[in-house]
Amino acid sequence: MIVAKSDAAFHRLIEQFSGREPDKEYIALVDKVPRLLSGTMSASIDRHRMVRVRMAVSDDGKEAVTDWQVEARFGAQASLIRARPRTGRTHQIRVHLAHLGHAILGDRTYGKFDNPIFANWPMPRVMLHAHRLHLVHPVTEKAMVFTAPIPKDFIVLEKWLAKTYGERRFVEETE
Repeated sequence: MIVAKSDAAFHRLIEQFSGREPDKEYIALVDKVPRLLSGTMSASIDRHRMVRVRMAVSDDGKEAVTDWQVEARFGAQASLIRARPRTGRTHQIRVHLAHLGHAILGDRTYGKFDNPIFANWPMPRVMLHAHRLHLVHPVTEKAMVFTAPIPKDFIVLEKWLAKTYGERRFVEETE
């Protein structure tokens, strides 16, 4: 969460986000393993035609672009993905990953997790975490990086997946 202490700072932050300047990084545990280790999902997003509380890939929607990279795989059952949305659409990462066939674990809105295989998996919520935010200070114009620690429940599921299915890392852990 970013808070502005003045109107000038607030308006500069709005300009940055409107201009897609901040670099946002999320990590997610997803269903199965993508065929490629990285890619860019460029697919417009709009409200779902039938279920209005959901979003969906749609030719009539607004531009949405997400870069993604597989950081680890857990057998063929799950992957750890780092996602960097270049646009800021509602549920963008969730919609894009589900559209690729790799819904975020625990996401009952965009994934199908009623399968008995998931019954014993310790996934209490949507396993998506806003991990880093890079932006420019609205007054001093110095580069700033904010990092949110990975939540305990996320780490518990990641370790459980590694123990249960094995783990193969493609990117070295930096934290």
